[in-house]
Amino acid sequence: MHKFHLLLNSSAYNFSSNTTNELFFNPKWTLMPVVSLLIFIFSSIGNGLLLIVFIKERSLRTPFNIYVMNLLIANLVCLVFQFPMDIFSSLYSSWLLGERACTLYLYANFVLEANICNAHLLIAINRIWAVCNPLSYLTVHSVRTAVVLCIGVWVYVHVAVSPVVFVDALYYRLPLYMTGCLMNAPQQKIWCAMVQVIYWIPEIVMILTVPLMFLVKRAPTASQVAEQNNKIAPVRFFYDGPNAIPKISITNPSDAAHRSVNASVPALGGIQTPDTHLKSRKGKRDRTHGVLVLTLLTMSVAICWTPSNVYYTISLSQLIDNEVFYQLQTVLFIVQTVVDPVIFMLALANLRTAVFRLFRLSSWTLRLT
Repeated sequence: MHKFHLLLNSSAYNFSSNTTNELFFNPKWTLMPVVSLLIFIFSSIGNGLLLIVFIKERSLRTPFNIYVMNLLIANLVCLVFQFPMDIFSSLYSSWLLGERACTLYLYANFVLEANICNAHLLIAINRIWAVCNPLSYLTVHSVRTAVVLCIGVWVYVHVAVSPVVFVDALYYRLPLYMTGCLMNAPQQKIWCAMVQVIYWIPEIVMILTVPLMFLVKRAPTASQVAEQNNKIAPVRFFYDGPNAIPKISITNPSDAAHRSVNASVPALGGIQTPDTHLKSRKGKRDRTHGVLVLTLLTMSVAICWTPSNVYYTISLSQLIDNEVFYQLQTVLFIVQTVVDPVIFMLALANLRTAVFRLFRLSSWTLRLT
């Protein structure tokens, strides 16, 4: 949440000479701790509730919903490890929780937030795969594939981002009583720039994915062309004589002439069985819901993440002494953890139905007790 602003500019905190006891009993309930506390409450309820529904409803655990669950888990892990310390640090003008808590706080600030961003990226990659190569998606993609990809992203983020935190803790950490829980960024400028790139990539990919999906969906696919060519043409029965075998005249729109075949050999090229028809409808419905999820997520990410990414990118080269802009981008970035479960509720009908069913069951249980 703080990243490079606090790394390069310690004026974000107004450190005083008060003793630890005086500081502890004089918290400052300014705008930031109040807003952070409200976001923590609403985000915990939203993400936790949907995760409980996914755990209870086995039918919801589809391959695509694995990515949704991964994002909910990433939000909750960040909420648990970062937000309490973030609220606490906002209340006081000095860091009062010690060195180990500071390392955990910076770990959550860098690694867990980056993991949230890349959990969004996984949803975008999944939609690109489903829309651009649906045959491969239907045959290769599974729950196991989704789980492996999610675990792979967690490993990637930790390998790429966590070294900057632990190297700082081992070699470059400044005294807490002087600067608070901040990272000594000037000693790791190149690595901090790489971390910022990892934050930019998910947003850029998501923004580019949405128009790409709509362009691909507008273009006719090979299966659609084949389906159009195999449509059942108008059928007309005729007889060559009183004892002749009835024949069928089939007019194929793609042919210039008529074909005649025996009645015992029906033209089944365009006929779908009920099972395949239901599967195709279900797959199309799932892809539509996935596209809606990604579109809404991309809109919210563009609003909530862009100020933060711009702010910290500029902070890599120069200090930004604008507390209003700092607080605005901070609030927008963490608001995304509240928006995510709301988007899933709006876009996924099955999830919405399961949530309502859970509330009805809870109300009946309360009445019986």
